Amino acid sequence: MKISKYGIILSRLRIEETGFVLQKLQSSDLDPVMAPKEDLSYEQQQDWFFNLNKPETCCFLVESNAIKIGILTAKNINWEAATSELEFYYWDEAARKGLFPILAFLALLKTGFHYLSWNKFSAKANPADNNFISQLLKLGFELSGENDNRSANKYQLLAKRFETTYQKLIEEIKNQVECDTSEGYLLLEPVDYESGIAQLIENNFLESGVYLHRRGISGSRMYFR
Repeated sequence: MKISKYGIILSRLRIEETGFVLQKLQSSDLDPVMAPKEDLSYEQQQDWFFNLNKPETCCFLVESNAIKIGILTAKNINWEAATSELEFYYWDEAARKGLFPILAFLALLKTGFHYLSWNKFSAKANPADNNFISQLLKLGFELSGENDNRSANKYQLLAKRFETTYQKLIEEIKNQVECDTSEGYLLLEPVDYESGIAQLIENNFLESGVYLHRRGISGSRMYFR
């Protein structure tokens, strides 16, 4: 699966990329909770990969200008309620303070809200992580009333709120940096049909009544508005 928007490409993590991602996560000073604390055997790497690639979890490699800068994960996916929680870890130092995290989030948020008729995205942030909190607020996230963990605050973004903040944010971004703000696309690849996630997504299209153009490409299906 690939999502291409705003000059950012989100590619669903493949098993052959597991070693590269683990090495990046383990060497990161962000100490992501999803990263093992020690080196894994090949079999353990495979187990780690399959835990991240199931109907309830979808992990994307984030790429900008042909450089892989981090991973964006949608977890706790509830297909019936149309909700999920987002996590983003980026190992590229330059990306941490630039617009790349905003653009990567936007690519996934717009796909969720506009293609899948998603109801809500949530995210957790350490109260001391001012940079990440600032990014969430710029995207329209608001503090959730579900907070009961002192080590992390929960933020949420509802579909209606996204509609009121999206256009304003895009105009701000266009004034700061050159990026492609056209519609982009969602590409479902053969491996997505093998795993079953492509069928979940296409069923969602049908149930939500969202009209999308479709183009077949070498066993894959590209969707765009």
